[in-house]
Amino acid sequence: MNTVDIESEDQAQIEGEAGRRLRGRLPVRLTLRGDLSDIGNVLLALRALGGFDSGPMHYPIYRLVRMAARRPLDELFDALAQHAGLAAHRLGEGSLLLDGPGVLVSARGRRKTDYSSMTFAIWADSLVSLESIRDRLLGVVGNERLREETFTIDWHFAAGELGLTSAEFEELADPGSPDEAYPTLGEPIDRFIERYLAAPETVLILQGPPGTGKTRFVRAVLAAISRRKGDSAKVLYTADTRALESDEIFVEFVTGSHDAFVIEDADHILDSRVQGL
Repeated sequence: MNTVDIESEDQAQIEGEAGRRLRGRLPVRLTLRGDLSDIGNVLLALRALGGFDSGPMHYPIYRLVRMAARRPLDELFDALAQHAGLAAHRLGEGSLLLDGPGVLVSARGRRKTDYSSMTFAIWADSLVSLESIRDRLLGVVGNERLREETFTIDWHFAAGELGLTSAEFEELADPGSPDEAYPTLGEPIDRFIERYLAAPETVLILQGPPGTGKTRFVRAVLAAISRRKGDSAKVLYTADTRALESDEIFVEFVTGSHDAFVIEDADHILDSRVQGL
């Protein structure tokens, strides 16, 4: 993890006038540690510190906006940087910071096989500013924005000493699966999924050798959840046995905002019941 330390005793340049006010009013030493992979939050923290004492930057409104588009990621971020009407700071091919009066946007994107997925973290001084910049971003993406069902994968995995970590990206739902691919269901796949989502039983276990359509079936379920929700379903996902060795990932699911929890290769956690347990 790359970090940045900012110390007032070194007269570090924090943010112009806000930085001078900060150095003049806070104690002799201030250290702010931030992850450079999320520079938007670092900048927001600086502005928040500077704003405690009559600073001009206040962002009481926050939204996370996700979308996908059939266009190369570099072209999309070029267009956002040039036509969003905000000061643009390009941090990488799929990382962009947009800054303007009353709004701060941290945009991140990933290139998929035939489309690009994007996430916009938007901080604003009012709902009006938020809606304005959101509409502007959507306008830049334009007609290339995908309208099909999507879902957001929140992929959790163990990363050595860092413990449990995660990465998020938008996934496009597959076209409808043919009923003939699942003859053992005894009914159309859409009807089965509808019954499952309406049932009080929440666990669905899919077993079978590779190539029998388990992953595609799961994607059909997630797409159906997105349709019911009217927005991208947020899916907690892991295929890492180490991530399941503690309760952390399960607590994340129970206490978080995820709509579904997908565990791939879950054989190791499926044990026979013993003495009713």
